[in-house]
Order: sequence, then C-alpha cells, then structure tokens
Amino acid sequence: MAKKPIVFLSAGHGGIDPGAVAYGLNEKEINLTTLLACNEILVRHGIITILSRTKDENDPVTEEVKEANASGASLAVSLHANAGGGDGFEGFYWDDANDVGKRLVELAEKHVKALGQNSRGAKSGNHLYFIKNTKMTAVLFESFFLDNDKDNDIGDTVAEQKAFGVAYAK
Repeated sequence: MAKKPIVFLSAGHGGIDPGAVAYGLNEKEINLTTLLACNEILVRHGIITILSRTKDENDPVTEEVKEANASGASLAVSLHANAGGGDGFEGFYWDDANDVGKRLVELAEKHVKALGQNSRGAKSGNHLYFIKNTKMTAVLFESFFLDNDKDNDIGDTVAEQKAFGVAYAK
C-alpha cells in the first residue's frame, strides 16, 4: 500500500507578530484563515497535514522550520499576504535542478489567477529563511498586497481568504 503524502502547512506570523497591517487587516489572521481552508480541502482528499498553528499564537519562522523538518512531510507550504505597495500574487520556491517547487508555484498561480488575481510570477525563494532551511520541497505564497487598497479587494473578506486556501490546495 502506498504511503499517504504529508504536507506541512505554515500560517506566517502570529501572536505578538501581526505581520503586515493595513486597512484594518492583520496578515497573521489572513494567513490562518487561508491555512485552515487549504487544510480542509487537503484532508478531505486524503492528504495528511501537519499545521504550524490552528489559532493565534506566537510562531516564529525558526520554530516553523524546526516543526516542518521534524514532521516527515515531503512538502512545506508557507502562507502569507504581502505588503510594500505592490499588487498581485507571488510564489517563491527553492530554485534548483529538479524544479518541483517551481512547478507547484506555477500550478498555484494558475488557480489564483482563476480567482481574478493577477500574478507577479513564480520566483526563486532561495533567500527566504523558510524555503532555505527546510529539508523538503518548500514553497511560500503571497496572496495579495494588503496595503494596496485596490489589490486587497480580492482578499479582504474571510470568504476571499478561504478561496485562496482552496486554490492552494488544488
């Protein structure tokens, strides 16, 4: 019998670290809502998941990486919302010869675009702590820029944040 895949899901920030904050939105809350929706779909399809957190609690990236590396997962996914005045989805992956992470980001990008979100593309994330320090294939998704009044219209409600989670699960 084939071994069921294990996916580690990380909701970036949490607890005393709100992540980006703008227009009454807190990144830590968006990330958790997105994670829980993604998890629900994965579990429904027989995927074993391990979650970095299921509530608002301190969860620094160093701990997330330790948890991911100890989890036995073959894939680690970190969920975020962006800031800095840009717009669109961004996906980051470990840039190496096997291209598994890049293909996963491109697939997620396809499903995010189906939500009506534009994309800034699939990018090397070799500089990102989460991606650089996990032992398995790792990707990091930035759903939208919450500090951009126009861009955050695609993710400023719980239903829209859940839609991103479903897109990532697909």
